[in-house]
Amino acid sequence: MGPRKAVTAMEREILTLVQQQTAAENKAALVGMTVNESKEYRERHSRIRSLIDAVALARQEDSDHETQEDARQGAEVD
Repeated sequence: MGPRKAVTAMEREILTLVQQQTAAENKAALVGMTVNESKEYRERHSRIRSLIDAVALARQEDSDHETQEDARQGAEVD
């Protein structure tokens, strides 16, 4: 899987996890959370943070790579 496809897959997973978090929060507001639901909630939260960090890093690396490519192409023109 290429870097951009990997980022897209991570973004989709983030969206799915955030939707699950929202559903869990709405349910918890009405009836509370069991110990297991609370554990799952914390695990999703941790996964979301991890994915956000990974997406940010991948985007930065992609941006750095594009900047290097632009510089290299500019040097070839001169």
